[in-house]
Amino acid sequence: MNNLLVIYRRQAIQASGYYGAKYTRDTIDAAEYSGYTDSFDIEYRNDLSKCWDLGARASTLHSWNSNQYDYSYGLSVGFSPATNIWLSAG
Repeated sequence: MNNLLVIYRRQAIQASGYYGAKYTRDTIDAAEYSGYTDSFDIEYRNDLSKCWDLGARASTLHSWNSNQYDYSYGLSVGFSPATNIWLSAG
């Protein structure tokens, strides 16, 4: 399994991209199975104030052998009640 996360932050904005890849091979009851799966995610966050932020995220999960895709996207809100503490929902 390999992962790469890139984050860009400037003043009140943060943008990030994630790529993860996994190759598996297994034998079950003398039958061999293998597959390659990867995931790509992007996220954008904007600070609304010192304590509040708003974000948007989109991702895809792809199983190459079965050519199956799974997508997700949505909005989130974050709250920071104290230094080094961040809570989010969405």
